[in-house]
Amino acid sequence: VKPGEILATMRQAQLSHYARPAWLSRWMQDIRYLPLVILIPVFIITMILILAGTFTLADFSMPDGPVNYGEFFPHGWLNGSFTFLFVLSAIAGINGISRYWKNMKSLHEDNSAWQRLKFRNFWQVIRKIMVHRDFNSCKEQKGRSLAHLLVFWGFILLLFVTFFAILSTIFFEYPLTFLNPVKIAGNLGALLLLAGTTLMILHRLSKKNRLESRYGDWFFLVSFWLLTLSGLLVEGARFLEWSFAYHFYFVHLVLVWIIILYIPYTKFAHFLYRITALIFLKRKHG
Repeated sequence: VKPGEILATMRQAQLSHYARPAWLSRWMQDIRYLPLVILIPVFIITMILILAGTFTLADFSMPDGPVNYGEFFPHGWLNGSFTFLFVLSAIAGINGISRYWKNMKSLHEDNSAWQRLKFRNFWQVIRKIMVHRDFNSCKEQKGRSLAHLLVFWGFILLLFVTFFAILSTIFFEYPLTFLNPVKIAGNLGALLLLAGTTLMILHRLSKKNRLESRYGDWFFLVSFWLLTLSGLLVEGARFLEWSFAYHFYFVHLVLVWIIILYIPYTKFAHFLYRITALIFLKRKHG
């Protein structure tokens, strides 16, 4: 048994144990549930569009005229549903991390040192992650360091741009122009994320690592890759006035929901658990 297989099994067991509801974690590890995993966001988004009055099952018609995604999915409905989904996912993630933290505390004999969380400990861990210090110190992982850095900073940029876009629909002019600094940052983040996930996919497709990759790893990675690619296509479709722009947009929305809704039950959650464990160790050793 290879170390990678052992670590993958441990990650899966960790998520299954701490994540709630636990059955969602099992879904993320079993390809048989993939149709359900996709159909849930498809159904919810379709119902929102019907309630918003911009889509009917009778004719499947799309808005006429220049491409304006706000006419297909009104910003109020989009922002409201996105915020609700994000909060729901955050609650699920925090619940799992809280259970993990309490379990670590219960296994430590002296709990007096854990009564207060120090910002210094948190910042030390975040700083280490930002530069991927552990990857660079390991010869076997150096080849993956670039991919992880690209994904990390691409994700951070896109997260910032997403929240700015939500605020823009309320307080500023939206959609943003192509040369808007925030739009440029978003495109840069998308390219970083696409490049990073592509490198990760190529790495996993290599003969050496193919057997160590599991469905759960592929689900998260490919979902992120498709999300980024679809986002770029959606942007291009709007500027180039493609006739099937709204179809791309619908697929992109489904992928957004898949990522946010299931993120506490995927490999990304393991990243959050790892941060929690590192903070715990920092508190222990100072």
